[in-house]
Amino acid sequence: MDAAKTKGVLLCTLSALLYGLNAVLLKQLTLLGMSVAGMVVLRSLLAMALVGAWLKLRGVKLLPEEKGSGRLLVLHSLGGAGLTMVLLNLSYLYLSAGMATTLHYLYPLLVNLGGFALFGEKLRRSTLG
Repeated sequence: MDAAKTKGVLLCTLSALLYGLNAVLLKQLTLLGMSVAGMVVLRSLLAMALVGAWLKLRGVKLLPEEKGSGRLLVLHSLGGAGLTMVLLNLSYLYLSAGMATTLHYLYPLLVNLGGFALFGEKLRRSTLG
């Protein structure tokens, strides 16, 4: 395996370990009285600060300049990212971390099956993964 692929595998493995640890720590923090919404807000603020600093150092523009993109960004942040994280983290209170995460990441399959059942879309191997 070349160096770039090895680095990618190591980064992905570290990410998976940290993601799994998130669910375990979430359960422990709720037992201590912290709310799921509070944890999502704090985690998002910390991530925003870290990623914002990283983007600034790399000279990457944070916001798109196209007209109307602000509305889409707000919708994505609230529904696409915000509500998704709250619901996933709430599911950790009722399911094991492995079960909740596995069900959460079945969404591509479920979207494809829904498109087939509701709209008659063709199921193609390329869209099923």
